[in-house]
Amino acid sequence: MSGHTGYIPSGLSVYFFVTSMLNKAKSSRVKKSGPVMIFDATLFTKAVVALGAIGFSIGSVYLVLTTPSAALGVYVFSSLAVMCSIAFPSTISITKEGVQEHQWWGKSIILNWKDIQKIEYHKGPSTTVLFGLDGRKIAHSGFHRDPETFQSECLKHTHLKLVTSSF
Repeated sequence: MSGHTGYIPSGLSVYFFVTSMLNKAKSSRVKKSGPVMIFDATLFTKAVVALGAIGFSIGSVYLVLTTPSAALGVYVFSSLAVMCSIAFPSTISITKEGVQEHQWWGKSIILNWKDIQKIEYHKGPSTTVLFGLDGRKIAHSGFHRDPETFQSECLKHTHLKLVTSSF
């Protein structure tokens, strides 16, 4: 292949890889712990994000040690490692009182059912967003398991209508 035509197969590979991750999450059923429903990412998605963070970190260290003039490469690889760490999927739990989102670094958001004012579904990224009265929000992304059950449980407990957008 000559020129930029090599980007087409690699772009398709990335597309099919991400699509397979989304399909796996969609077909994975919610975890239950007593009355609590747990919507986390699949083990495969967690592994991909963690390996991405580790790989970019190693790449950054490698560039620092081997190529003293590769400051841009070090910055890019370090930034990607940080982004992978931040993007690690949260765990969302549904209880009889409401919905809780817990990030791996310790941040938690709790929305009681009565405090949810809007449920919005974004078709493009397959994300359901719950908006609280105080401006807080919880997002169930396409990488979380069992989106249909998440939506139906939220609609059942809040008695709200689902607002759908195409982006």
